[in-house]
Amino acid sequence: MGVNGAWHLADRLHFSLYTIVDMEFFDKKPDIIRAIVSQPDILLFTTMHGIAKSSIAMVTRCAAVWR
Repeated sequence: MGVNGAWHLADRLHFSLYTIVDMEFFDKKPDIIRAIVSQPDILLFTTMHGIAKSSIAMVTRCAAVWR
């Protein structure tokens, strides 16, 4: 199970579960959030606040791509 910044170990470890509980992590490391949620074999656990933050980030990114 990976937690917050453990994603930097993804080249050495396979994560099937991931937890993000640090809400500032969503603001400070959006590239890592995108990498984690783009992996279909990872089950992500976070708070409702984290889901809202990641959803807003994904919608914003999609809107920028569609323009």
